[in-house]
Amino acid sequence: MSDWKDFQELDETAQAAFLLDQAGRAVPALSGHPEHRARIADYVQTAHAVLGGDVAQHAQLRRFLSDPQMTDDFNVYFNALQGDERALAALDLAAYACGFVARITAPAAGNPVLSDPILEAEPENATYFEARAALLGL
Repeated sequence: MSDWKDFQELDETAQAAFLLDQAGRAVPALSGHPEHRARIADYVQTAHAVLGGDVAQHAQLRRFLSDPQMTDDFNVYFNALQGDERALAALDLAAYACGFVARITAPAAGNPVLSDPILEAEPENATYFEARAALLGL
């Protein structure tokens, strides 16, 4: 799938793969923030690994959405990227993709308790993220 029009028709695994593709394509919009770009790209790669079956990395993926130490998660990056709408759009796409993967792989990883950002990464919330992708020309 190359665009959002068929997103709702896909099964969740295919939706997650599509979202990860969008997140990976969005990472270059973080080029003005190299200290954060590399880390966010790493999280997208971690999500690819988890979706591919490496559930041992599930805890690391969850950290991106809600770090108990509040040192390496979405909120930290969001605060650092304020004022750069393109970078924030890329961060949104990465967080949605990672949260989506974390949510659908939680049973296999044995993680019944998930944070709100992960629980909210549902297909019906895709419209906002489609607009974020459009802002980046994806």
